[in-house]
Amino acid sequence: MPSRDARVRNGRALALRVRKRLDMTQEAFARFLGCSFATVNRWENGRSPVTGMALEVLLGLQAAAPARVEGERLADAVRRGTRA
Repeated sequence: MPSRDARVRNGRALALRVRKRLDMTQEAFARFLGCSFATVNRWENGRSPVTGMALEVLLGLQAAAPARVEGERLADAVRRGTRA
């Protein structure tokens, strides 16, 4: 199992990459995921690892779609249920 430091670094990069791909602020991303702004902020600032269901969701979002869906923001496509 990776060390806690490695899990924090990997989670930080994953959370930031997915949020940027969705073109969302930390506040909007937190609402989208159903967690607090503080949680997203701790992930992205390397103060807390991404674990459990949040990790699964982020990995799924990372793999699910390209940065844009026919010129539309991915976040809007996900909200509508469009699959890439």
